[in-house]
Amino acid sequence: MTATQRMRIVDGTLKFFAFVFGSGAFVFSTLAGSNSGRQVEFILYGIATTGLTVLVGSVEARRARTVHGRVEALARETSRGLNELVTALAPGATFTANISGILAASGDPRAERGRLDQAVAAAAARIHHSCRGAYYSWDPATTTFTCRGRSLDSASPVERIGPGDFGIGALRKVVTTGRVFRRTRTKSYFRGNVPGTPADDAVVIVRVQAGNVPLGVLAVDAKTDSWSDVFSEPDQQEFSDQNVRQLLVLADLLAGGLAR
Repeated sequence: MTATQRMRIVDGTLKFFAFVFGSGAFVFSTLAGSNSGRQVEFILYGIATTGLTVLVGSVEARRARTVHGRVEALARETSRGLNELVTALAPGATFTANISGILAASGDPRAERGRLDQAVAAAAARIHHSCRGAYYSWDPATTTFTCRGRSLDSASPVERIGPGDFGIGALRKVVTTGRVFRRTRTKSYFRGNVPGTPADDAVVIVRVQAGNVPLGVLAVDAKTDSWSDVFSEPDQQEFSDQNVRQLLVLADLLAGGLAR
């Protein structure tokens, strides 16, 4: 049963009780006026049912205010997420346009591509609180991933991940199948498998692909304890579906620039 269905059931139940208690109050007030022998008893019944009617109405009004507050909060969060995504996409879009201009002028686009790697990795780091973004190019000949771009305001990720290294299997699966890798309460492959370190990272990895050619992976990771100190809701302490969609958009933007 969905949350919407449960809400409708609760609303219907409250309205039913409001109708029953309101009707009871009317009936008892009528009986109190026509039956002098039990007048006091019916008056008390009428007072009780009237009170219950008011109570049900108050509960329903409070629920309506709560729902309205949640809707407003969701709207604000959606607006904030959209604004952050647009802001994050702007540098990458600029560098992609620059690459097109340089190619049209028969110039060397390598410098702009390097800046694009950095811009998109920095944009990826903004999809959630206190996370790090990184782009790893993929060399199928050596089965090696090399870090080409990273968000600069965070610790450097592992430079290379190759055969036998921690996480190579997951990265190869992402780059060959295109499946999204998302884990919470795990060890990030981009910090290395340091013995004794806790599994307190959240990670998302998506493929960067131009046409049918996989170029590498775009990834974000974060320490989950940094989220638990800021966010109270459990669903805020992990990468959401919206965060994954944002990362996929950035991966497409990066692929468009690298493939030019």
